Amino acid sequence: MSKLGVALALALAMGCGTGCSSLGHVTLKVSNAELQDRLDKKFPITKRKGVFKVVLSDPPLVLVRQNNRLRTTVTARASALGATVGQSKVTISGGVRYDKASKAFYMTDPRVTKLDVSHIPQRYQDQFRRVVDVAVQELVPGIPVYRLDKNTFKHSTSRAFLKRAWIEDQHLHLEMGL
Repeated sequence: MSKLGVALALALAMGCGTGCSSLGHVTLKVSNAELQDRLDKKFPITKRKGVFKVVLSDPPLVLVRQNNRLRTTVTARASALGATVGQSKVTISGGVRYDKASKAFYMTDPRVTKLDVSHIPQRYQDQFRRVVDVAVQELVPGIPVYRLDKNTFKHSTSRAFLKRAWIEDQHLHLEMGL
């Protein structure tokens, strides 16, 4: 079968209602709600550094179209030697990348863009900042925001032919083609 025939078969099989951008290219849209549901299952995450521990939880996901980035404001609970120190809100922003080997999308280059330490005792604030920053830099890039499901035809096709991904209208768009 020719490439055009394969592209037409692909478009028909995928229903084209999910969004056809051009002949030979099909776009799947994954909603913010579906991304959120999958991300919620990956939290809480914990980072220890010395006697200090930070637990990040409750990651409401925001898809930022203007710069094709992901953003979340998580709750960070801190403890030292097992005693609760306090909690804070931490806003994290990062890009989105697809890893072909794991067939998943991840936040890239995550950065803490806002950190409220007002509810953390003064003597722990610097250490809290450092542990949160380490947790974000080390743990967040390894958490899949979305993984393509090999059991779904649409996803198995996108795994084989994924061309690009971008954020628009509170959806992660996945363009496939030949």
